[in-house]
Amino acid sequence: MTLTAAELTRLRTDLAATLRDAGDVVRVASPAGFDPADGTYDAAAETEIYSGAARVQPLAGSERVVRFGEEPVTIREYHVTLPHDAAGIEVDDIWVTTTSDDTDLVGRRMRVIDVTYSSIEAVRRLRCLDDLG
Repeated sequence: MTLTAAELTRLRTDLAATLRDAGDVVRVASPAGFDPADGTYDAAAETEIYSGAARVQPLAGSERVVRFGEEPVTIREYHVTLPHDAAGIEVDDIWVTTTSDDTDLVGRRMRVIDVTYSSIEAVRRLRCLDDLG
């Protein structure tokens, strides 16, 4: 079944109304530099790619435990749904939740590991990995 342009627009509008969370997609423009004089790291420069409405949901069955040094660490994947016109997002960008009914999500940084692209999508979907600590 093919959607008309009007039907696709209505679907995009309806789905945008379900995006209850908000956040930013940022790109790390340069790696953090180490200052040997004082033993500190400079903050990495970040460029904002997207800021606005979203829906953040854990991907069922994606939880896994990995070893980080001597410690077991749990990582999981999330689907982050954005409006269809959220553009310019790439793999390795960073998703940061800024507003959510789940306050434990707020401030969480996740690495984008996949982005869907399609002219007939009603939303833009990101798959993110919660492995940034």
